[in-house]
Amino acid sequence: MRPSAQPTPSNPETEASRLPLLISYLEDSRARIAATKARCWDVFKWTASMNLLLASVAAATQARPRVFLLAVAVCALIGATLLWHFTQRLARARQFEHRIARHLNNTVFDVTMVTITGWRSARNHRDNDRYELFGFWLGIVLSLLPMLGAAIIAR
Repeated sequence: MRPSAQPTPSNPETEASRLPLLISYLEDSRARIAATKARCWDVFKWTASMNLLLASVAAATQARPRVFLLAVAVCALIGATLLWHFTQRLARARQFEHRIARHLNNTVFDVTMVTITGWRSARNHRDNDRYELFGFWLGIVLSLLPMLGAAIIAR
């Protein structure tokens, strides 16, 4: 461990003077989490909409289904990649939030004393995020089914 990276004993007055900064970081982290969740929903919404639109056009025009099938696959791949990217950003923001909360609990005051439920564990957040991500992925896969049906009918 580098000498500068070793923990220093915390002084309550020093920690109390840093409280507004820590609260600001905590609020910023929560805003980042909320924005990332909204982006995940938007990616899912637009990917599923584009897939259903392409399937409708393919069925209505009786055009080459392979071209539309490729377009739907590319759209789904882009959506899945963006979902994965935003999920990684969400995980990093949650880790940052929990580091700040642990620091507040250890140095300034016990956060669980002033909240009803206390801080949810990082594992609970990961599980909730995993369930949401599974739902988004399942929705993207299900949005591929109309195009596959249109391709089968066109044969």
